[in-house]
Amino acid sequence: MHRRLHASLALVCVQLACTTKADEGASSLGSSSDATTVTATATGTTGSGASSAATTGTGSSTTGGATGPKFDVAVDAGLPPPDETTCEAAAEARSSAGCRFAPVVANQNWTRTYGVAVGNVGTDDAHVVLYDRFGAVLEQATVPPASMEVFTLEGNSQVLSDHQSPIETAVHLQALRLESDVPVVAYQFTPYADSQVASSDASLLLPDHAWDDDYVAVNFANDGVPWILVVSLDDGNEVTVQAPTSFSGLTAPGAGIPALGAGQSFSVQLDAQQALRVITSSVDPSVDLTGFRVTSTAPVAVFVGSPSISIPGPGMNFYKDYLEEQLLPVAAWGTHYVAAKFRERGGETDLYRIVAAEDGTVVELSGDVQATYPLDAGAFVQVASSGGFEATANHPFLVAHFLTSQDQTVGPKDPVAYPGEGQSGNCQTGGANSTYLGDPAMSILVPTEQYRRRYVFLTPATYAWDSLTVVAPSGTIGDILLDGGPITATPVPVGGGPWSRASFAVGDGVHVIEGPAGFGIEAYGYDCAIAYAYPGGMRVEKINPAG
Repeated sequence: MHRRLHASLALVCVQLACTTKADEGASSLGSSSDATTVTATATGTTGSGASSAATTGTGSSTTGGATGPKFDVAVDAGLPPPDETTCEAAAEARSSAGCRFAPVVANQNWTRTYGVAVGNVGTDDAHVVLYDRFGAVLEQATVPPASMEVFTLEGNSQVLSDHQSPIETAVHLQALRLESDVPVVAYQFTPYADSQVASSDASLLLPDHAWDDDYVAVNFANDGVPWILVVSLDDGNEVTVQAPTSFSGLTAPGAGIPALGAGQSFSVQLDAQQALRVITSSVDPSVDLTGFRVTSTAPVAVFVGSPSISIPGPGMNFYKDYLEEQLLPVAAWGTHYVAAKFRERGGETDLYRIVAAEDGTVVELSGDVQATYPLDAGAFVQVASSGGFEATANHPFLVAHFLTSQDQTVGPKDPVAYPGEGQSGNCQTGGANSTYLGDPAMSILVPTEQYRRRYVFLTPATYAWDSLTVVAPSGTIGDILLDGGPITATPVPVGGGPWSRASFAVGDGVHVIEGPAGFGIEAYGYDCAIAYAYPGGMRVEKINPAG
């Protein structure tokens, strides 16, 4: 059941006052206020609790670490890499590496192999166990340093069916549990082994020490039903879901949970490894769950996603993809982001959604997009960009990054940038009018305040072209080492300020990347009409005083 690999917008502003200074603008939706509260109680079976990725290279051990809440942490402050030598040290450092995770099979009626890839970030062997929803061992393995292990739930298997979270508003005992005796990084792929012939995406999994009790969702809707999935590893965890006052539709009721309209909320109780799913009541491009707030009495993990998406959509093309990503808690949001385009496929733009958690948030964009957006809690703007931009605000906010559909590219595929042939079964049906590279995927941008100096990340073996984007202060990219060697891609300025990006191909497996100052990374991959994307890692410190 596992496999081991050794690392050898211009859109119009709606409902908000927006000031744009360039042709690239944005759309936005309103804000939340006092909620009408409806309460439902849902209970279920109690689960049991318990105490990264690809060109061959070597890393170095880490020492030190920063602890405690911080605001506006400077990326060049000379902070050492987080201490990830022990589970306790990684938790204290609020690292995205950790020792306990809650993977979820979030796509219902999925027949293809689902995978959780684990990368060892340290210098000691990691003993990793994947538990089922009842706490029984599904699979275990010893992962050597700088190696990865892929735990899979095989396609069309009973164990895969048992752990699929139905796409309905309800509470189910569905979450898996992944544990290691030393810190690891973890990513889930829907699917993994059969990604060559399927709608697909992936998510960085945050360890439970990075979870919190307050989230604001960012999502996307057009041809599918968007969803929010909340996972607990504690018993008796009361979870409250609140719709923003701008919400234009209804959520679907189910299993004693009422439908939500604008400004309404409900509360349910989750026990360990239970997952609450909330979906919209209909497929409507104007109704999505961006701006919904999730709070809880104990820390939770919150995932968002949607099936059958075309971007910008709706109803654009035959190939529509599945989206998923685990969210950053509000406490970890920052006030400064650098949005860097995915590696170009063929003249396409990328899409971004910017969402606020506090009333009176004013977001300023500079660079490819120049605009000012006042946002209240739960409001968002949608921005299209062909290169990149800087985003700053007076209050912390969140940015989601979306890859557009393959038919937004102009072909043919560049054989130098993307040599060879795709692995996907879709390749034989490709058209000549686009590159046929990629399709919708979702990632969460990391605020510069949460950048690190060292990452261990991984890329899967089931996509033809894996890539990495590095964002760093201009002039420092040449000092960053990937698997012990310099980055050779030419840096491109972002936002007209002191930031640059470098985007380039990487191989399959576990990678180590490190530099003299903080920088950010985003990992993603293309094949014929499929793609995946996720942040490659981050600090998850509580830098937002209001979170």
